[in-house]
Amino acid sequence: MPVASRGFTPQVAQRINDVTSMISLVSAGVGVALVPLSARALRLDNVVYIDSPGSAGGE
Repeated sequence: MPVASRGFTPQVAQRINDVTSMISLVSAGVGVALVPLSARALRLDNVVYIDSPGSAGGE
């Protein structure tokens, strides 16, 4: 897993295909999520969108 080489080993608690549900769980403090750039249109408390290196919005 690429993130493991950077010192991060995720513990998967949920697998969700619905982006809105995923972001709602992040807002509730359940964890983090990788979402498409289009998800930024959904603004919820406690959610911060960060570009990942190599993404269309990242460096």
